[in-house]
This record gives sequence, C-alpha cells and structure tokens, in this order.
Amino acid sequence: MDAALVHCNYSSWYKQYSSCTFKSLFVDLTSEFVDFLHEEGITVSSTSKALPVRSQPTEIVVQGVDYDPDDTYSSSSSATAADAAADTSSDSGSDAAEQQPWHERFPELHAAIEASIQQLGGQAAPRLNWSSPTDALWISAYNSLKCCNADQVILLLKSSDRVMHDLEQLQHMQNTHQHQQQQQQQQQAQTGQQQDQQGSQQQGSQQQQGQLSDQQVAAAAAAAAAPPVPQLVLRRWQELAPEREFRCFVLGHTVVAISQRDPSQHWPQLSLPGEVEAIRRRLLAWHADKIGSSFALDAYVMDVYVPAGSGPVVLLDVSPITSATSPLLFSWQELPYPGMHDSAAQQDGSSSATASPAANSSQGHQQQPQQHAGVAQVAAAAGRPVELRVVQHAGMILPGARAATGMPIDMLGLQDSFEDVLRTMQQQQQQQQQQQQQQQQ
Repeated sequence: MDAALVHCNYSSWYKQYSSCTFKSLFVDLTSEFVDFLHEEGITVSSTSKALPVRSQPTEIVVQGVDYDPDDTYSSSSSATAADAAADTSSDSGSDAAEQQPWHERFPELHAAIEASIQQLGGQAAPRLNWSSPTDALWISAYNSLKCCNADQVILLLKSSDRVMHDLEQLQHMQNTHQHQQQQQQQQQAQTGQQQDQQGSQQQGSQQQQGQLSDQQVAAAAAAAAAPPVPQLVLRRWQELAPEREFRCFVLGHTVVAISQRDPSQHWPQLSLPGEVEAIRRRLLAWHADKIGSSFALDAYVMDVYVPAGSGPVVLLDVSPITSATSPLLFSWQELPYPGMHDSAAQQDGSSSATASPAANSSQGHQQQPQQHAGVAQVAAAAGRPVELRVVQHAGMILPGARAATGMPIDMLGLQDSFEDVLRTMQQQQQQQQQQQQQQQQ
C-alpha cells in the first residue's frame, strides 16, 4: 500500500488540519453505488434538479403559427406516453434498475448528501478521496464545483474521469491489501508448522525465532492496516479569487518552491510592487506555524488560498509527489525531487495537459536553474529566498488544467497531428530563446 496516498487521503489530513481549511463532511460510498458510478451513460430524469429548468411559454410559434400547447397535448395524453415509455423500459429486464432514477436506487445516500449540503449552508463542493471533478465543470450549471443539491453532486461525479481514477486507485489498494493478508496468513501457517516440527531449540535458535517473530508482527501490522474506503467529501462552498491560489512544494518538511496554481492566466494585481514578496513571506510563515514537521510525509505538495487582506491562509489540498501531480510554472528538473527527474525526461514532448506546462515552463522566466539543478540547492548557493513564480505577463501563459477537458471528442483522432504541432512549437521557442541570448551577448 502506498503510504503517500494514504496520508494524502482527504479524511486523513483533514482530521489533523481541520482548523486550517473549510468545513467538510464525509459520506462513505457503498460498493453498489461505486458500481453505479462505473455504469456507462448519464441519465438525467425529468424530476432531476441537476440542471436548471427553462420556463415553458404558454404560446409556442411553430412555422409562423401561434397555438396553445393545450390544443395538442393534454395531461391524459402525457400520461399515456409515460405509461408507454414505462412499458418499453420494463421490457429491458435487467436494464430496468439502471434506468431507475439514482435517488430511488440509493435513497439513504440521497438523504445523507442533501442533509450534508444543508449543514454546510446550502452550497458545497464535492470531491472524492484525492481528486475533485474539475474535469466535469463543462456540465455544471454554474461552471464550477458549486452544488446546491444531491443531483448536481452526482452529475459531476458521473461525468468525471478524475473521480473514476480515484475509484480505480481505491480498488487497486483494496486488492493489494487482500493479497498481503493472504500472504501473511500463509506465512503464519508455515511458521506454525515449522515450530511444531522443530520442537525445543537451543537458546540461539530461540533468539533467532524471536527476531523472526518480531518481523512477522510488523508485517502483520502492515497487512492489517485497512486501505481507505471510497468517500464522498462535501466541503463548504466558498467563492475564491483564483489569483490568490498557490501550490507549495515541500521537501524535508520545508517549502522549497511556490507556484501560481493556475498557469493559464495572467493577473496584473500580482505584478504590483511587493505583492509577490508579501505573499511569499506570508506562506512561509504560515507553513512553519501551522504545518512544519507535523505532517507524516516529508515530501509533498499542498494547494493553499491566500486571501487578500489579513485573513488566514486556507489549506485546500495535499498531494503526493507523483507523475500525476503538475509542477505548474516549474519543471520537475528544477525541483529537488530526484525521483521525478527521470519521469519528467520520459514525458518530454508529451501532449498531455499536465506535461505541457512542465515541458514549456522555461519560456519567459529568467535566472532559472540549469543542468537539472534543484531550486533549493540553487537558492541556497546564491543566498536567495525560496522562489514564488507567477505569470508576469501574457506571454508566459501556459495551458491550464482544463485545456484538455473542454475539447470535443471528435478532436481525439487528431492527437498525432497535435503532437507534431507541439514539437514544432517547442523547437521554435528554443530557437527564439537562443536568438534572444545571442542578442543579449
């Protein structure tokens, strides 16, 4: 089981740092509901509150002729049509349950979500153990994670690939846990048989057996640690200014670099004299005071919100150092995580949304570490403080996290040509940088 994933599970770190983040409530998801999330297709019933309902005009213009809909449709005819649709759906046999509205299939979960949203003030942002369904904002009524009812929550979850990835990760951890338990049981059975056969042993052998027993106890404790269960997290919704969100990169329980969280935007207010330095000092002081060495991992990233004025810094999320974590305005070669350097090199030239910022992050930045030197080492050598990197002008804008989630599916067949275009653009950028360096010399 990956300890980093366990410690970065939302419910794990929330218990310790609840005073530093927005109020959150948790709803355990049953295996039946997880299967429902895996079902193909999204069905929005006529009674669903997931999407806004347009007002029905009393008069409709059809081919230039005004008429009253009551002249054509009646309640009896609508009921007849509904009965016919019900008869048709009942013929599908096992598919009938899947066509049933989700709140009828899972009434207890529906009630729990509705109650939690009301407890959070009537608006909440949903997520799972590690990920938020930000790739499904295109289907949201608010173009955000804000949800006012359970139907909106489920629509986001059902539409999100990131949620599906969390569920797959949880299933993998569960399978690994079961496999470790089976191995542990087999080892215990074999050890018991050997002890019965050997009987009394010399003192040295007894000590050796005692050491082996200690190792077995440790292995049993590791195997007994249950993996995280699928959880729906509902966090109190709060309108956040995106220019005040930042990502802190931590190594050895110390912040080594900070990046603007959305690399696809340029906010002039961050270019005001002293603004970046004030935010940097504020973040470093907050981390030293509220987090420090108290977190179980010594290498991780955390997303935070720094409100304007004197309000407290808010912890938004904690993530492990993996290839799925974006370095945003940095590249992994610049950051002091040696294990990520090889991974970044393998992804060089990739067209994915998370890899593109890393591959192109050097564009528009000055005095960057060279030869894959870590930011922390370079800062220490030069006597400079930890860097907070922001988009200083429009020419430094990079693709954002949503760049790959709003694309029509018809565009997927053009992946190869996109990769060719990206390679050409990267080559042109390198040539421009070389020309600029030559001109400066």
